[in-house]
Amino acid sequence: MILAFWQAYLITVGLETPVVWWLLGKPGKLQMVLASILVNSVTLPCVWFVLPGLFTNYWAYWFSAEALVVASEAVLYGALLGLWNRSLAASFWANALTALLGLFIGFLL
Repeated sequence: MILAFWQAYLITVGLETPVVWWLLGKPGKLQMVLASILVNSVTLPCVWFVLPGLFTNYWAYWFSAEALVVASEAVLYGALLGLWNRSLAASFWANALTALLGLFIGFLL
């Protein structure tokens, strides 16, 4: 499970960082990469290790996790980068990409 987490973490950061950077208007490449790493370092462990214990139904867990991640990442991006007006859209689209990819990989395996 730990190896799968680190694989998911690297995929998440690798996919979400360019999406968020593009949608937030490129405030600075290094600043954006560091913000993406920090934000995903906070939210992904919660999704993998905390939230599953709170749900017995997979779909209730999945939808709740995605909603919480989109909201919390939007707040974190807004606070870290000062781009409040676009943070929710950036968080939504970045997480939509990784959530759908995760579902696709999950159903293949």
